[in-house]
Amino acid sequence: MLAASWASACDDATTVGQCTPRAANTELGEASAWTTAAEAGLDPFPGHRPEAIQCSPSAAYVEDAAFEVDMGLCNYMLAAQVLTEPLRACEELTATVAHFRLLADEPAEAHVALALGHEVIWERSIPIPTFDAGVYTLAFSPDEDIPAGTPLVLHLHNHGANTWYLTNIRVGPAP
Repeated sequence: MLAASWASACDDATTVGQCTPRAANTELGEASAWTTAAEAGLDPFPGHRPEAIQCSPSAAYVEDAAFEVDMGLCNYMLAAQVLTEPLRACEELTATVAHFRLLADEPAEAHVALALGHEVIWERSIPIPTFDAGVYTLAFSPDEDIPAGTPLVLHLHNHGANTWYLTNIRVGPAP
């Protein structure tokens, strides 16, 4: 019964082995679902955590369907939301991470990463200052199904008053 309803929801998808992926560009996460009170145990980089995390409640917000973080109001961001549906081995998760210029009083490095559970699926270290905006596209295909309820975790820290954006969390057939 579940396989039949799953397949009917994917009219334009093709079956890969025993796996029928969802149609391309299916929303998997919502900007409003992020929680910034993520448990320290979810952090894929616990050694990066400062002794004191100072984050204003207004540091993270949703604007135009993007989860935005103002690092001028937060020295370390750990945010999470859970997958409301499984991510199947025949699918690809994609997301967009972006920033404008990255500035700070002293040269530094920004670090941004996404994890599913404790598995880091994408990360970047970016030198500061960086005078150009950056747009990064994540594409991740799991080796095995990842169950609903698995946390999707955003890890972010940098130096300076910089704004970051996470948007377009989607799933579709793996290439």
